[in-house]
Amino acid sequence: MGIKITKTNSSKYLIFCEGITLENTDSLWHWKWNSSDFYGQIKKNEKYNFKIYGWRVPFLSMYKNIIKIN
Repeated sequence: MGIKITKTNSSKYLIFCEGITLENTDSLWHWKWNSSDFYGQIKKNEKYNFKIYGWRVPFLSMYKNIIKIN
């Protein structure tokens, strides 16, 4: 399964996986402050196991957020 990686104009990184779109943003709730480091680790056309949280809410442009890369 390959992935496509896109950075928006904000601090939100979008990761397009097979069948799902995820975001990679900092999270106060999960004490995650290294979304840029996560973004640098993710390579196109590689397989990853992500720990994610949240919900997909299309009309609010909300996606599940990556908390950890295994």
